[in-house]
Amino acid sequence: MTTPEKYIFFVVVGFLCLCNVQAEVECNHTVTHQAWFDIVIKDYDGPAEDLHDRFVFGLYGKTAPVTVLNFAKISNGYKHRNTKLHYKNTKIHRVVVDFLIQMGDVTTGDGTGGKSIYGDTFDDEEFTLSHDSAGIISMANHGKNTNGSQFFLLLQKARWLDGKHLVFGKLLKGYDFMRKIAAIKTDASNSPTKRIKIVDCGSEEVTKPVCLTESQREAATDIDIDIIV
Repeated sequence: MTTPEKYIFFVVVGFLCLCNVQAEVECNHTVTHQAWFDIVIKDYDGPAEDLHDRFVFGLYGKTAPVTVLNFAKISNGYKHRNTKLHYKNTKIHRVVVDFLIQMGDVTTGDGTGGKSIYGDTFDDEEFTLSHDSAGIISMANHGKNTNGSQFFLLLQKARWLDGKHLVFGKLLKGYDFMRKIAAIKTDASNSPTKRIKIVDCGSEEVTKPVCLTESQREAATDIDIDIIV
């Protein structure tokens, strides 16, 4: 290899390395954890005709590490002294048409409670990500720095929530099921008329974090992604 060829070679290699590093740094949608929720809709097709299905979430542990740790630990069941927190056996307590599905009240179960692994609440992290697509999962709160355990799943984009609620993940599997839940009748307070229960759940850290592409982030259908846990 001549001197000019060597120069060109090293310039190209250096440029490619820089691009790879820059892409890694700029990816705010890196899935570091995977969580799954097994959910049952009681009497979906009539008495004793329950519907069983699963949500699989990808969690952005690099962008929202405090929030993801809280969510992952409660998904697996968190115990500390007299505190026991678990999403298992809680219910989906709120469904708003064309907007969201809310769950995660691990204390009272009706949407008035919730608690974090850090105490009753924890502070907001940086509002880096947008509520820009269906399938976004974001923390429910009742004001600034009041995150607990409740969260919601968006049925469509809602950018007006940006800067008020913290996005920490994306639904990977379960979009058809999400729409079935969204279609269930609700009462005047947006509580579903059928009992929708999280019967089991858990989370795992992925072996190799995966950065979602733009098309995957915008998807409103199940996302084909190779995640190894």
